[in-house]
Amino acid sequence: MNKKVDQQYIDRKFREKLEGLEANPPVEAWLSISEAISKPSRTAAVPVFFRMVAAVAVLIVSLFSLNFLFLNRSGQNAEIADWPVQQAPLIDLEPAPVTGPGGQRVESPSVTDNAAAVNASQIGQPSPAMAFFADLNRMSALRNAYLERTALSFLPFTQRGEISGRDTFEAANEAVSGNTGQLMLASATDGARGYGNISFGAHFSPQYNYRILRGVSDMSFSDIPFQSLEEQIMTYTVGLNAFIELSPRWTLQTGVSYMNMGQYVKDIMSYQHPLRLPLYNSGTGQVSHPQSIITSQGNIRLADPHLYFADNQSYRVLTNRHAMEGANLQSLTESQEGVTQVFRFVEVPVVFRYTLFERGVGLRLKGGLAASYLLNNDVFLGHDMMQNPIGKTTGIRQFNFSAVGGFAMDIPLTGNLTFHLEPTGQLFISPIVREGVMTGHAYPYGFSLQTGISYGF
Repeated sequence: MNKKVDQQYIDRKFREKLEGLEANPPVEAWLSISEAISKPSRTAAVPVFFRMVAAVAVLIVSLFSLNFLFLNRSGQNAEIADWPVQQAPLIDLEPAPVTGPGGQRVESPSVTDNAAAVNASQIGQPSPAMAFFADLNRMSALRNAYLERTALSFLPFTQRGEISGRDTFEAANEAVSGNTGQLMLASATDGARGYGNISFGAHFSPQYNYRILRGVSDMSFSDIPFQSLEEQIMTYTVGLNAFIELSPRWTLQTGVSYMNMGQYVKDIMSYQHPLRLPLYNSGTGQVSHPQSIITSQGNIRLADPHLYFADNQSYRVLTNRHAMEGANLQSLTESQEGVTQVFRFVEVPVVFRYTLFERGVGLRLKGGLAASYLLNNDVFLGHDMMQNPIGKTTGIRQFNFSAVGGFAMDIPLTGNLTFHLEPTGQLFISPIVREGVMTGHAYPYGFSLQTGISYGF
């Protein structure tokens, strides 16, 4: 019965003395914390599916946490009960000296003298004063343990096992006072800002292609209406990207892409033999085509000996009449109309992205340059770019540079996975046709809608 009363008394004193006990971090720590959490949450734009997945994951983690908590409660209580009571009291039990009227020192009764006056029937039962001091000692031990855990929470994980005992207590006081804690919190917030983070991704973009024509360099073809005889085409671009965060506002984007550009040349009629026989033979066994086609983006050198071409609107088709001798053009049948020029590049962009708005979904303005290397160029019959080519375009520059600009919308899917939607414009800053070729001053451009996914580290 006495043990139960003592336990209730201790518990009551424990609650009274520890009520409202807090370790107040310094003002600088709260400023660092508020700066770290000022970045808006990006979960608002997460799709419903990913929110459901996140909710299920949180539920599973919570169940495991509760299971762990209840399984280890008995062990924690035993550990607290076994904490040793410090031998040194928190207050001085030796009474202060008392002086009498004449200035002589009057010795007050000591603690041992007072203890001798205790009734023998009360031996073995703690007095209220002794119980109070025991409570203070227990609270001191709990305070030390609290400060020790507080210090360990401020320290990096790799350093938590390097301090113990009095060193832990001193580190706790220093952390709570703000000396050590401020530096550690500042280091943690600097890492949370994300400077220098790198993301890798891939993109695919359908692309609208055409060109800006600034006249024709050769006066012999200046009266050909290229603007009305050529049309835009749709192609695609694929590539790999790397994003490097330079600051909270600026990001550097680079990578490598495979890009297709070109145009459609209309009103060019093609004819072939009914039996699909070759129309031209040089006599030496080597077959060559005697025709070529003039376009605003170079000259098309034809290679398919089964086809004969004619221009219904102008004089863009040039024919070697000597090579056509003996050819029976009356028996030819119409094949298709028009040809398509396609230029294939590998490019390396260097683009800077500036953050305009970021509230869950990030909106960024981007701009930069891209260096392109011509891998191949093909000419196809009609609009079908999946068939075998019928020729190539000559006079095209091998190296080209283009300006890139547009907007980027970044939609977070998970913590590290981001979906990108980027309307982008691209314009060659120099003519695609080399100097000295009959036609030139054509600047290809394209508008694309880049869609891709990146993964951040």
